[in-house]
Amino acid sequence: MAVVGEAPGEAEEKQGEPFVGESGLLLDRALFKAKVERRDLHVTNALLCRPLRPLKNDEWKLAIESCRTRLLKELHAIRHVLTCGAVPLQALTGKKAVLPWAGGPIQVHRHVVLPAVHPAFTMRAPGWVPVFFWHVQRAAGLARGTLAPFRWPHVVMRPGRAALVVLRRLLTAKWTSWDTETFDASDGSQTIMALGIGDEHSAVSLPFHDYDTKKYGKVRGLGSYPHGGTHLFAIQELWQNATPKVFQNGQFDIPALDAALGVPCGNFAEDTLLAHAAIASQLKHDLGIQFAIEFPAERWKTIFGDTKDAKGGESFVRRSWQVLRAYNGKDVVSVPLLLNRYERRFKD
Repeated sequence: MAVVGEAPGEAEEKQGEPFVGESGLLLDRALFKAKVERRDLHVTNALLCRPLRPLKNDEWKLAIESCRTRLLKELHAIRHVLTCGAVPLQALTGKKAVLPWAGGPIQVHRHVVLPAVHPAFTMRAPGWVPVFFWHVQRAAGLARGTLAPFRWPHVVMRPGRAALVVLRRLLTAKWTSWDTETFDASDGSQTIMALGIGDEHSAVSLPFHDYDTKKYGKVRGLGSYPHGGTHLFAIQELWQNATPKVFQNGQFDIPALDAALGVPCGNFAEDTLLAHAAIASQLKHDLGIQFAIEFPAERWKTIFGDTKDAKGGESFVRRSWQVLRAYNGKDVVSVPLLLNRYERRFKD
């Protein structure tokens, strides 16, 4: 495995090696937690020269491009790379910001890149120290082969027999997770483009209202499908029964679904936003960041283009129904997966 930092600091320039000083001590603590010896790693920086003054964005870009060929040669025989900070991430993947990608493995040619914040960042934001430690452990686990690549639970994205099987199974589930992708029209009406329901094992992401996309034409709502009424009845039964309902920021979804389904929510139980605020109040609580802390999954919300749990955004209408429902399905299954982790955290 390789660990790649940004550029030499003053202490690194004096000693002639990367990650010394306070940043190096923090990296060594993280490596110790991951049961990794620094001598077993290839440790380097994306840039080998210390900037003599603060660089502007275009100067950073030029420096990264100038050093990229050398960096790629250094890493040629190494498959797994932990990048610490924005500069090595940009050098290897072209992505410019760390936080939207942190913790999610990125396949780039022959490398598996695991983005992490730089240890120096955690000195300004101490809440990120344990997250940095977990991401170092994640990179080490992936490199050793002791951490399996993440596999998303199955999501059914069309009305039909398979969707009804999942909906009936959920009647006896520990809890059901709910999420909507909506569009708010100029007249104040709300269109539910995708309705996701599931648990940590499987889910459905189904159409609900008819709507038009900018690029892909009209998308049929649930009532336009054969047996659409059967699906609606099963959804209403799930919504109003005593099975605990869980959400991410449910203050938006619950009123929308109460109105759309014509029956009240039977048993609101948990919200990952609130649970995470209790566990780690100093961090952001959007779903993508929460999941990247706990699981080695791709940063699906960043890939989709929504890093803020947006509701009612016009950008959602521009996506094909397949892309939208795949995104919605990942939102749905991530909530119960997180709550299982948080239950253990609260017990600890």
